[in-house]
Amino acid sequence: LQHAMDTSGPGDTILVRAGTYAGFELVNRGSGSPGNPKTIKAHPGETVTLDRALLPTRNGFAARIINLEGTGASHIVIDGFKMTDSGNYQFSPLNISDGSKNDALCNQVAREGPGFTVNAIRVDWHSTSNPPDVPEGVIISNNEIYRMAGAAIQGGGHGLQLLNNHIHHNTRMDQGTFGGGYGT
Repeated sequence: LQHAMDTSGPGDTILVRAGTYAGFELVNRGSGSPGNPKTIKAHPGETVTLDRALLPTRNGFAARIINLEGTGASHIVIDGFKMTDSGNYQFSPLNISDGSKNDALCNQVAREGPGFTVNAIRVDWHSTSNPPDVPEGVIISNNEIYRMAGAAIQGGGHGLQLLNNHIHHNTRMDQGTFGGGYGT
């Protein structure tokens, strides 16, 4: 998946066939463009699993399954993946941060396995710039997030849209912007 994301361009759609894969990251590179997003999605009717345990660790921490950072990682559509962690890592599996613009996370299912002890989707910024370079225009829609120990969706930004997400059977409601939703 990393190679496909690195070599595709604005307006391209990457269809991923059934199977289990590691994720990818784009840090200030790999953008689509306004009106021509780069799209990566599960092939219709097939189950595509992204497993964090397949990713290398960095400084003792697992990488995120999908990591979009910076304005160069904008106009990306991610659609139809099942996120899991067959290991036991403690990092948000999906991250959009530091000025990434107009990205969309659609139709994901997050949580299976023993891991994911923090937030499922993190929209945030780390930059020390003043004012901070926050994510803008991010759409999180039609996702199912369950059995998380942290917040289902954490963070914020300008123009963040949360649409038709199903968040249920999580254990903690005291962390992040949008809590656990246990039993809902």
